[in-house]
Amino acid sequence: FELRKPPSIDDARCALRDLQLLLKPPRHDKTGYEDPKLPPILKERLMLMKNFLWLYTDTHRSERTQPANLLGGCWGKAADQTARNAGKVKGDHLSRCLRSWSKAYINDRAVLPLRKLPQKYSRIDDEDLAAELKLHLQSIGKYVRAQDLVDYLSIPENQAHLGFEKLISLRTAQRWM
Repeated sequence: FELRKPPSIDDARCALRDLQLLLKPPRHDKTGYEDPKLPPILKERLMLMKNFLWLYTDTHRSERTQPANLLGGCWGKAADQTARNAGKVKGDHLSRCLRSWSKAYINDRAVLPLRKLPQKYSRIDDEDLAAELKLHLQSIGKYVRAQDLVDYLSIPENQAHLGFEKLISLRTAQRWM
């Protein structure tokens, strides 16, 4: 029963504040926010967790400004609604993941909902890498070549940022495209 028990509202509020700071870290001069430089998949999952925790912790009832949040304090219903808001018609899996990710984050702030990769995989199967490469190719324009990928990944800064230790061949870039 303890594993299924929802966290307290106060613990969830603290985690929500920390999530908001993680997603939008303030600048040192307090004039805005810095880019958190998070991978796109992780950022999306953290945003979903933030929306879920906001729904769960919003228990204030105000008669004049807004209708009452009927999901405040309801762990499962708030997760289901967040999954539906994310565009998942039958969001049972996302709802379970949100509850699992959020509970783990509430218990330990170092636990982030990272994507687990299989033991053997192609680097292009990594969604974050694929998104980064697609973004670069879109910035080139309408006509792209496999050689553009080879050139982009031959720059040392890009290799370090994307975690490549050696260059990719033209044939590998052609397979990826």
